[in-house]
Amino acid sequence: MRDAGMKDGELSARCGWHAAKTSRILNAKAAPTNADIRAWCRACGADDQADELIASNRAADSLYVEWRRLTRTGLRHAQTDPSGAGRGAGRTDIPLQRHPLVGEELPTDRVDR
Repeated sequence: MRDAGMKDGELSARCGWHAAKTSRILNAKAAPTNADIRAWCRACGADDQADELIASNRAADSLYVEWRRLTRTGLRHAQTDPSGAGRGAGRTDIPLQRHPLVGEELPTDRVDR
C-alpha cells in the first residue's frame, strides 16, 4: 500500500471498506480474509501477488494455531525441555544466586566460563 503511494483512506475507498476495517487490518487487530487480500492487491495494482500472499496468510494462521496448542498449558515445558527446543533448554552453565528478598534462586548477571 505504501509502496503504491496510497494512504489508508485511499485504500479504504478503492476496496470499498470502512476506514475502521482498514485500520484493524493494518494494526493486526483483525486478520484479512482471502477476499480482503485480493481486494487489497487489486487496489495496489499487484494482482499477481495475491495468491502468494494468501498462501503466506494461511501458513501464518496454521503456525499461530499450533503455537496456541503448544502453549495452552503454559510455557514452563518449553523453557525447561531438555531436548533443546525451549529457551534455555539444557543450560547448566547459568549461575544461580539466592535472592535475599524473593527467596528464590535467580540467574546472576554474569556467566562463569
